Amino acid sequence: MVGSANAVWLAQRLAAFGAGIRFEAMPREDVEAVKRLVLDTLGCALGAAGCEPARLLAPLLRDASGTHDAATLIGTRRRGGLGDAILHN
Repeated sequence: MVGSANAVWLAQRLAAFGAGIRFEAMPREDVEAVKRLVLDTLGCALGAAGCEPARLLAPLLRDASGTHDAATLIGTRRRGGLGDAILHN
């Protein structure tokens, strides 16, 4: 139980840090690097959509049970549970 409490505390700290970041306060080079990395990540996700491993995995994933724990399975018309979407995407 202690490990779980630590994980929650760490997740809250990371979320607060991320929420507090402002592009205006970051060096221009860092902002440009973040933009490139986001575009690269999206490109990889879209490029892999429909590839054999994703097609084999898709039937094994559960559909989202609600809107709280749901995310799009990229390249499909499905929404899966958050953990499954992370694995798939």
